[in-house]
Amino acid sequence: MPRILVVEDDAAAQLFFAHVLLYAGNEVDTIGTMSGGADLLRSRRYDLVLSDVKLPDGNGLEIADLAGEKGTKALMITGHAFTLPTGTHEATSPVTRAAENLDGQAPVAGSSPAMTEDRARISAT
Repeated sequence: MPRILVVEDDAAAQLFFAHVLLYAGNEVDTIGTMSGGADLLRSRRYDLVLSDVKLPDGNGLEIADLAGEKGTKALMITGHAFTLPTGTHEATSPVTRAAENLDGQAPVAGSSPAMTEDRARISAT
């Protein structure tokens, strides 16, 4: 069973991600700060780290760096769009990316049109 660390300071988002990932059969640890996430990442083995970019005590990208040092895959999430040099916005489904990062194990729950589309996209890869 994959073990996932969710580093997210927004309580509602943290609960949402944990619920979806637990429902999909993953072990999930949650924490709301960069320092807490780093401590957990140093002390336990994870298959994936799902981290907010903007955390109250630092930049979540530091979590991604630490995950990389440990050979753990990291997926960054944010409520803010990234403006690319061409002026476009990056918008990627976290569920799709999480599924890709778990080597084809698709933690997709729900049956809304968006979830159905994500499930089809995952199956096509």
